[in-house]
Amino acid sequence: MESQDSKNLVFPHFVRDNFKELSVSSFYVNQEGVWEKLKAPVSRINDSTSKKRKTTSCKIDCKAKVIFKLAMGTCYKITEFVEGHTHTMVPIPARDLMQSNRNLDEFQQRFILSGIKANIGPMRSFRMFREIMGSYEGIGCTGTDFKNFVRDLKVHSKGSDAHMLLETFTNRQELGNGFKSFHDVDEDNKLCRIIWANEMSVKNFSLFGDAVSFDATYNRNRYKLIFTPFTGKDNHGKCVSFGAALISHEDTESYAWVLDRFDKIMGNAPRILITNQDPGLKKAVASCWKETHHRFCMWHKNIKVAEKLPPRLRENTAFKTTYDNIVWTDDDDADVFEEKWNNMIQEFELSSNKWFTDMFEERSMWIPAGVDAQRYNYKLSTHNDETRSPTMVTNLPIERNTSVVYTNSVFKDVQDEIDHASKACGMHKMYSEGNITIYEVDDKLDGVFLVRHMKSEDEVICSCNLFVRKGTPCKHMFFVFRNLILTIFLKSTLLCGGANLAFYARMNHMINSVVAPNSRHQVSETIAHVRGHEELSEQLYNNLIELRDKFVENGATSTTACSKTRLFNKFYGSAPTDSPTVLPPDIAKTKGSGVGGRRRSEQEKAMILAQKT
Repeated sequence: MESQDSKNLVFPHFVRDNFKELSVSSFYVNQEGVWEKLKAPVSRINDSTSKKRKTTSCKIDCKAKVIFKLAMGTCYKITEFVEGHTHTMVPIPARDLMQSNRNLDEFQQRFILSGIKANIGPMRSFRMFREIMGSYEGIGCTGTDFKNFVRDLKVHSKGSDAHMLLETFTNRQELGNGFKSFHDVDEDNKLCRIIWANEMSVKNFSLFGDAVSFDATYNRNRYKLIFTPFTGKDNHGKCVSFGAALISHEDTESYAWVLDRFDKIMGNAPRILITNQDPGLKKAVASCWKETHHRFCMWHKNIKVAEKLPPRLRENTAFKTTYDNIVWTDDDDADVFEEKWNNMIQEFELSSNKWFTDMFEERSMWIPAGVDAQRYNYKLSTHNDETRSPTMVTNLPIERNTSVVYTNSVFKDVQDEIDHASKACGMHKMYSEGNITIYEVDDKLDGVFLVRHMKSEDEVICSCNLFVRKGTPCKHMFFVFRNLILTIFLKSTLLCGGANLAFYARMNHMINSVVAPNSRHQVSETIAHVRGHEELSEQLYNNLIELRDKFVENGATSTTACSKTRLFNKFYGSAPTDSPTVLPPDIAKTKGSGVGGRRRSEQEKAMILAQKT
């Protein structure tokens, strides 16, 4: 560069606009200066009470800089220029890692938020996003940027999260869609308990709410509040939620509050309530739901057996066999049960063991033996599945794959449907209605049936309703499954390139977040025409870029700059406030918190250890 004393520079208009007519503008490299921690007082750096963390910094006091001074109002003069750097330049292959070149766009931010809703952490989301983009270079940021975004999400609601939660619940109730909630605060106006249920939960309770399980052993949240879900089983034998609550204390008052509000939400109490053995919960049920039959969950009881046994019996297989034969029995005769129990206590010298004595005193609270019979039958069926395999009746891969998914007893019915699908079913007609693809399957034995494939929910239903009635996929659904698997295979073959994957992923994002629902089908059809054709895909991409530039010329501004706050508010359902009406709860001191969390049994510790890689 020429001497700074002899060179006046006239900058283009966009540079002058960026300078905003400043009289002096200085530019430094990002490695100038000294790390702030090195400037801190020695007493604070050596403070033994602060948590020490080994970190690095790009600040190495580089002196390179250039300073411009406005001259005569139209040009700038270089008044100082230091060319030498005290560090090497970033090589071209690594420039995408520079902080100035790393940026989370709205698509990536939405991807992270979707992962959080599915209980997927930032690093796993980062690795999944890498698979979508085809390479790490195509992401445009690092795993640290993903983690920092989640950090910012938590900071965004700090101090206002309780207020935001209640505001969201209030808005949902005002919509009149059946959502209901109650909350309570302590003397310091801090949230201490809350319960909620949506319209579907209330409907499920009216249909399947005779027997309800109430579990109070979950506390995985920032404030260590106890999460207490109400759960049952639907007509498919699958778990269904009736509502949930968060409480800060595991005492009779808190449990009574939850049960009372649950009764108000549902309109009545369940006939049977299954819980753990918490004394406070037992008192609350007795006082609030006097007509409800309260029973203890045998799983909670038996998981404690190993730790309550004296050491001499923990590896005793004879005791385990005797205990299982008594507890998991089909015998409903109370006298026979008591005789066997007393014999076991005497044989293994457990008369002085308080836990076994208390357990026997509460035997009337155990779940009835009918459930135990199901457990035994399950054990027998599992043994048959592990030692035997069914014989295939077709050469279809879907049959062999399905045999692994289902147990042998259920697979017999499923196998018949697959066999009939290959022999008696054909395609009569196929058409689309919005996001639903409808197949008219011609069944030579029973006529024509409609199979609907909801793409957004990835759900398939058939007009024969066999799956609704018995939980078994019908032959008409299996006939459609074969076509869907073929279609999926063809799509995966066409979308083999990383660039194409990234392009179509972003196009799908555009369809879902920008295009009106009634127009998404037309946009999807447009994309389908170019899928698998490199030249057409490139042409569509260039047309979109050209259209974007035209929008910018016409003054349309991007929402990317403010997208983070906007997305955070949408994620939480409301915006934070400087003056919340309800304060966040204190970190709860729940049972077992004095030893670093809930006490785990030896069996649970072994299960956790076995899951570690």
